[in-house]
Amino acid sequence: MTFVANAMNGLFDLLLRPFDNAAAWGMFCVSVVTGVIMLLLFKWSTNQEKLALVKRRLIGHVYEMGLFQDNLAVLFKIQRDLALANLRYLAATAPALLVVVLPVVLILAQLDTRYAHRPFHAGESTLVTAQVRPENAELLDGLSLAAPAGVQVETLPVRDQQALTATWRVRVQQAGDYDLAVTGPDGGRWTKRLVADDGLPRLAASRERAGLEHALLNPGEAPLPGDSPLAAISLQLPARHTRYLGLGMHWLVAFCVFSLLFGFALKDVFKVKI
Repeated sequence: MTFVANAMNGLFDLLLRPFDNAAAWGMFCVSVVTGVIMLLLFKWSTNQEKLALVKRRLIGHVYEMGLFQDNLAVLFKIQRDLALANLRYLAATAPALLVVVLPVVLILAQLDTRYAHRPFHAGESTLVTAQVRPENAELLDGLSLAAPAGVQVETLPVRDQQALTATWRVRVQQAGDYDLAVTGPDGGRWTKRLVADDGLPRLAASRERAGLEHALLNPGEAPLPGDSPLAAISLQLPARHTRYLGLGMHWLVAFCVFSLLFGFALKDVFKVKI
């Protein structure tokens, strides 16, 4: 799965690079590409002739309801047939839904790393938290945080013995791409990326131990080694607010709306029956 995550990272880095200072246009671009991909997968994974037939019958039952709305007995029969037609339509489209799920999940994970949060600005502060695994609880009191020039560690760690966490406040002093280093009393060293810049870089609020879920859903940063005594290193990231056509929308809403609109707009171009 790491290979898949790295490939998706490279693809989206290339796709969104021209839109570093135009986040909304980047979302439009991804939505068009997603709409085309979903159309082609839908066409490939469904029996288009059968789907067209099922859809015609379904629409025919809808027209029947308008014609026989004064005949209660016939209306009940039409509603039964309409329900069966809906079930047949769902059965005909089910393979496409299964095929589309994985690509959409991978795309959503990529968009989340870029559109859910923005990089820091000079002068902003945030909290960095390191969590120790329960079997390594003795390391908690010896954890320390080091930051390169451009980032200042402002506080001593606040340790939570129950949650097994140590938290520091840091302040960004100038733009840059930094690695904050958490070190343990045994000499272990683990880093967390902090980006202070513009554009649409990949950002991860948390760096966790390697696993399937992390590789698929958190591709913004390489996972911690599997044998790491730390369970996670997290960073409070500022939220990104993007306006689309003058409207402020959550990135997920914008993606769903635009990809569906582009998909329906292009279905006749690719000769896809939906």
